[in-house]
Amino acid sequence: MTEVLGRPITYPRLSSDEYLERLRAKGMPEDYIDVQKMIYRIVRLNVAALPNRAIRRLTGHPPTAFAEFVDRERAVWMPWAPSQPQLGAPITRCRWPMPGPPYG
Repeated sequence: MTEVLGRPITYPRLSSDEYLERLRAKGMPEDYIDVQKMIYRIVRLNVAALPNRAIRRLTGHPPTAFAEFVDRERAVWMPWAPSQPQLGAPITRCRWPMPGPPYG
């Protein structure tokens, strides 16, 4: 995302306990927290990064690479950008920081 959007994209790498405690502090129900716990483990074990034939079988198309998805959907993260350059192209004519209230 950093390369495509032309700005640093980071996230805090919370432990499972820290993440789940944040959800509890926000008042999330325990069944939701249980599902998030499972998803957290799958992501941390990198299971989701393995090739998955189900996408091709269900849709008839290969899965989309994450970089391609970010490039195609860049307007979601850069709605103020007047142009949509192709993947790897330098970003020109966008304003940063984003106008309006802070996003985070």
